[in-house]
Amino acid sequence: IDTVKHHKTLGVIFSEHLSRDRHIDNLVSRLCRVIGVIRRCLSILSVNIKLMIYHALFRSHINYCHLVWGITASSNLNRILLLQKKILCIIADVHYLYHTKPLFEKFKIIAITNIHVYRLLYVFLFGTNEFLEFLWRTSDLNKKEISITMRCSEIRYVPHFHTNHALQSLRHMLPSLLNMYHLENIDIYSLTRAELYTCFI
Repeated sequence: IDTVKHHKTLGVIFSEHLSRDRHIDNLVSRLCRVIGVIRRCLSILSVNIKLMIYHALFRSHINYCHLVWGITASSNLNRILLLQKKILCIIADVHYLYHTKPLFEKFKIIAITNIHVYRLLYVFLFGTNEFLEFLWRTSDLNKKEISITMRCSEIRYVPHFHTNHALQSLRHMLPSLLNMYHLENIDIYSLTRAELYTCFI
């Protein structure tokens, strides 16, 4: 077996140290090309057409295998977020320093920093039975044994880890999310797909 520093499989680049930097570099390059296409056609395309291009060419790239690479470092996510803000300004035909929060809400687009949690909850709530079995098995979702009933008690056991890699694992992230929504009295199981999407805009 040959040892390599980087290997690309199914469109995702893995490195020998499990860093996602190389994949992000490749993704940023692709997204910049999409921004260039829309910018060159800025004056001749309507907002709706530019949004269609965004969803077809930009969003598709950041959604692809996001659960695999989406737990990358915040510095990598910020690189993509800057590009996401830039393309929204181009779509809306506003100054590049324009505050983009209203644009995310207007165009109903989830910021890259929220996509990982959204997609994780989406597959947990609406995934196929086979994938749900995988999530339960991998996340080890056990109910927490509570000896004393308290108003603000967690319902899922969350294992304690000491490394960033372990803290980003399904075993830590999924039960932590379920506990958070439970403590905030949010019934995520009653949400429709559209309502869940709206929560992250």
